[in-house]
Amino acid sequence: MLVHGSFTWGEEAWAQQRELADHYRLLVVDRCGHGHSPNTGRCGFEEQADDIADLLGKSAHLVGSSYGAVLALVVAQREARRIRSLTVIEPPAWSLARGEAAVEEQLVGFSLTAGEAARLGPDLAFAKFLEGIGAEPLESALTDMERKNTAASFQEPPLLEAPVSLEGLSATHLPLLVVSGGSQAPTQRFHNRRLAFRRVCEKLATIPGAEWAQFPSAGHNPHLEAAGFNPRLRAFLQGSTMGTSV
Repeated sequence: MLVHGSFTWGEEAWAQQRELADHYRLLVVDRCGHGHSPNTGRCGFEEQADDIADLLGKSAHLVGSSYGAVLALVVAQREARRIRSLTVIEPPAWSLARGEAAVEEQLVGFSLTAGEAARLGPDLAFAKFLEGIGAEPLESALTDMERKNTAASFQEPPLLEAPVSLEGLSATHLPLLVVSGGSQAPTQRFHNRRLAFRRVCEKLATIPGAEWAQFPSAGHNPHLEAAGFNPRLRAFLQGSTMGTSV
C-alpha cells in the first residue's frame, strides 16, 4: 500500500513505482480530498489512519511519503498485526526530534492556518508555503487537480500533533525502512528544512532493527528522484517477506 504526501495524489506521487507491479499488487491510495477521493472531512490523523487501516486487508507492506509517511507511522502503532513491513520516506514527524535546532526552526517558522489558506485560495496559499520554507516559486499556475490537492492538504492538522512516539513504534517490532534524501538546497532556509527531515530520520533509525536508506543526491522525494530507490525497496520487502511466518 502506497500513501502519498501533501499537495499531490496517488498516481502522481508513485509514478516511478509502477514497475513494482511485476511482483506486487499495488494499492495506491488517494487520501481524503486528494486525487479522485472526495473531501469527506475525515482529514485528522486518527480518521485518516482508520481509513488507511480499513484498506490494509489481511496483511500488506505499508509505504508512506512525507505527510503520508507520518500517517503510516500512526497506522503502524495501531494495526501492527496487519502490516508486513513499514517504509517511511522523509516523514515530517517533528515531535520525534524536538530540541533539534533545525526542527525547532520549522515549528516557529512558517505557519498558515486552514482558515487563512481557505481565504487566500490554493494558488496564493501554496505560493506563501513555498516562500515560507525557502523553496523556489512555481513557474506556472496550479492545475485544477493541484488546486484540489492543495486545498485538501491545508485542511489537515499540524504535523506536531501527530500521535507517534519512538516507544510506540519500537513496540510494534515491525521491519522498518527509513528513507531520506540529501541536504543540499538553493537557500539556507530550505537547507535547514532539509536538515530537519534528516534529524527525524536519524531518530527513527535508532529503533532496534531499523534500516536507513540514504540518497544524498535526491531531495524530499527520493522515490521519484533516485534510480536506486526501487531496487532498495525491493530488497527490503523481499527480506521482510522471508522473515515473516505465514
